Amino acid sequence: MVYKKEHKCESCGKITIARTSLKRFCGDCKVINHNKWRKEWLKNPENWERHRDQLIVARQKYPETKQENQKRYRKRHPEKIMAQKMAQKIPLKKECGICKTEKRLERHHWDYNKPLLFSTLCKECHTIQHIKHFKEVI
Repeated sequence: MVYKKEHKCESCGKITIARTSLKRFCGDCKVINHNKWRKEWLKNPENWERHRDQLIVARQKYPETKQENQKRYRKRHPEKIMAQKMAQKIPLKKECGICKTEKRLERHHWDYNKPLLFSTLCKECHTIQHIKHFKEVI
């Protein structure tokens, strides 16, 4: 029997269907809360050393991976790269278009065919917009 039960997100209060009894957050809040947890976890010097050692090993094992991935991404998405380069010339607004915060602002393109049309969003709102778009596509 598959476990399915309604669950309330601890962060936003949204009701979701959980497949396990351990679920604490909805999909949108899970990303944001994981990033917060990771930052706290890395503040511990022992955890930071462990993380750094794993990065060094991975870079030695796969030295060209990051550059190759970037080249492949540029070839697959030339419209995104062009839109990002064009939009960088336009200054950001002073606050997020959704939550009105003034910290960690980024550009969000709604349509890459219109490279000069973008919104200024904070990191959290930008992440949520991409998650919503990903769910709509699937």
